[in-house]
Amino acid sequence: LFVVRNIERAASSRRIVLCFAAGTEQAPGFYACVEAIQRSCGKAVQAQFYAIGATEALRLSSAKQGLSAQAEALDGWREFINRLKAMGQPKPLVAIVATRPGSSNWSPLSERLAIAVYESLPEAPLVFAYTTEREGALQPESQSPASPEATGIAPVGPGAWPELIETARAGGRVLTDMGQAALVDAISALTRSIFPDDRIRADRMANAFSASARREPIALEPGVLLLHAHAESLDAPTLALGSRAEGWPLAALSEPVRIMVILVSPENQGPEAHLEALTQIARAFKDKRLGDVLLEGTL
Repeated sequence: LFVVRNIERAASSRRIVLCFAAGTEQAPGFYACVEAIQRSCGKAVQAQFYAIGATEALRLSSAKQGLSAQAEALDGWREFINRLKAMGQPKPLVAIVATRPGSSNWSPLSERLAIAVYESLPEAPLVFAYTTEREGALQPESQSPASPEATGIAPVGPGAWPELIETARAGGRVLTDMGQAALVDAISALTRSIFPDDRIRADRMANAFSASARREPIALEPGVLLLHAHAESLDAPTLALGSRAEGWPLAALSEPVRIMVILVSPENQGPEAHLEALTQIARAFKDKRLGDVLLEGTL
């Protein structure tokens, strides 16, 4: 899955700056994703690689994709943005390679990188690419996982459900065994639970979410659809969860959507809170069997 911005400006650049959160290079499909980005340029380009959050340079090597390169280690996303700003015109094509939220190699730093590039360099050509899971992971010679210091996000510990999920349950925003057979109707029911006093806003957001689900769906794990955005008039990140055992068909995904996760954060709030919320959600599915609990209707 590729999401692009200002890609028409890449025609004037002969450079690619490819970055990833340390640990992403171990994910299945990483090297195939890098090759696809380079091939899509359709011309000889100079590529620079950066591993964000790594403590030392990483050696990237894949005989199958014909790649042999070294990724420079950077402490965090701010250092990467400073490097980009120091580069001359035209700006290079910036490519961010990430795994899908909820996968074993996923890091919230990946989405923070995309937000930082888009906010700091809004006119730079940008490609945000999710890896597939079709090939075995290739190990670099040196590796280091992204640290909490690099992401600025505290880990979620064991125990009760995260506050984000508890608040959704208390607020009536956990809808299990949903009766809506159409995906758009189910999305609308969830957005109305987030904006109970503003149906117009809720329905507009539902329409936007429905369109993005058809074009660029994000699966936290098989059968789990993530929809997230920012909006005015909210005080904190707000979560709504819905489930339907029969599922909702979605052409872009290989199996029906049985669980929907909708996260809406305040528009005037920094990205850290939104990314922390995404982290809590992903870990709840991975570590606390949230998906099974929703389908069982026992949350």
